[in-house]
Amino acid sequence: MKNKLFGIRVPFYILGIVLVVCSAASLRASCIDELVNIPATDLAALIGDIQADWASREAAHTVAGFKVVRFDGTTTKAETVYAGFKYKLISHRIDGDNDGSVNDLHYALIRYPKDYVAGSGPYPVLVLNHGGAGGVSFDYLMDFDASLPDDYVARNFFVVVPSYRAEKIYTQDLFSSIGFPDQIFTSEGVQSILNYDVDDVMVLLKAVLAKIPDTDPTRVAAYGTSRGGGVTLLLDARSPKIKRTVDFFGPSDMILYSDLMIDYACSGITITNPSRHVIKPAVDTYLAGDLYLARRMLIQSSAAYFPAGFKMLQMHHGLDDEAVGFEHTDRMAEAIDTYVDGGGFPIPSYEKWLYAGGGHSVGSLTGQGDRVREFLGSL
Repeated sequence: MKNKLFGIRVPFYILGIVLVVCSAASLRASCIDELVNIPATDLAALIGDIQADWASREAAHTVAGFKVVRFDGTTTKAETVYAGFKYKLISHRIDGDNDGSVNDLHYALIRYPKDYVAGSGPYPVLVLNHGGAGGVSFDYLMDFDASLPDDYVARNFFVVVPSYRAEKIYTQDLFSSIGFPDQIFTSEGVQSILNYDVDDVMVLLKAVLAKIPDTDPTRVAAYGTSRGGGVTLLLDARSPKIKRTVDFFGPSDMILYSDLMIDYACSGITITNPSRHVIKPAVDTYLAGDLYLARRMLIQSSAAYFPAGFKMLQMHHGLDDEAVGFEHTDRMAEAIDTYVDGGGFPIPSYEKWLYAGGGHSVGSLTGQGDRVREFLGSL
């Protein structure tokens, strides 16, 4: 368990202390000191509350209404063979919702291993978690394939592409051969970036493993970029099903954005960073007088406070990433080191790859494809 670039491990001291030291801005007087400087005892209690909530939500996860989608007004199912792959667009019901209702409809795309033959499994399963806040395109899957040096994953994995609640799946020309090009499917519910994204994936994964023959529940991996990297980190922290995790420049600790939160709260400067969907509501909640909830909104979206759940993690980050700084990957690695150095068990392992000149795109991280291929190929 080493930093793969520099070959060293750096202890992170006491987990609660990071909230004081992680940003120089959080040390200076500000109008949100209480929010970003959380005493260790309060932090421990908050983590316990969040974990109890997660356990309660997971206990409520059920597989309901799982089926292949039919195109509106037709009896035609959204399934096809495209470039040698079998695809299905499926729907199921999301329970444990965050909008006061249950059983919202959720969509996902499933791709079978290339040249799949029924009964030839079991095959491992890979979940692809997308970045951004506007849904996921079929192109995301195509870009993932193109980022790897060969078609090993394509030939040997079921690949699952979830939308998240209130977001869309854009299929482009996937279903053109059966007469339905440019189809768009919108999942129901209220958007809940990072927090309930993970529940959406957990319920979907439970459904896929139960309903799709030849999937192997003992070999499940997750891959994510940007917001999807944050989802993937939290998924690993929460779900024992995940055996391999690949994170590309995902946010790991919202407190690292204290500079932006101070600028917004104290000076009225607009937050444009991708993590604004978490940090702005948290600051607004704090300014409205609810300190506990505001802190909880930050910590429950920060995988670095939950290292005990991790198994095998590979992280990639560009040193010139201006959207999600590489300190998020450093922070995640240091949190695992602190957990292990403190006697934590079972012991997670990780690889941390930092790329000189790399930005906020997979294509800018030279050599990542071979590393991802080797890592997933060992599942």
